[in-house]
Amino acid sequence: MITEVNVDMVLIKPDPIPEESTGGIIAPDIARANAMKKQNRGMVMIIGSECKWVQAGWYVSFYKNAATDMPEDGEDFVIVHEGHVLAKFQTNVKK
Repeated sequence: MITEVNVDMVLIKPDPIPEESTGGIIAPDIARANAMKKQNRGMVMIIGSECKWVQAGWYVSFYKNAATDMPEDGEDFVIVHEGHVLAKFQTNVKK
């Protein structure tokens, strides 16, 4: 379990990728893996000690090319520099 990140880093749990489309088509694992690479929204779980703008519990959008995958205990997480968090949302908004 991840308990701490570097001073100016943010650990984010990305939105889950649906296993089935709205039309009922089940996505194969490779399609889900590719969709995960494009995911750029999620919930902030842990922040570094020097983060000034981001807070744990925020729902944010982040620069997807700056994210590093951090799988832990069967769950997907990404870690980004605080400066790569682009926006904060009031709630979990749908794309």
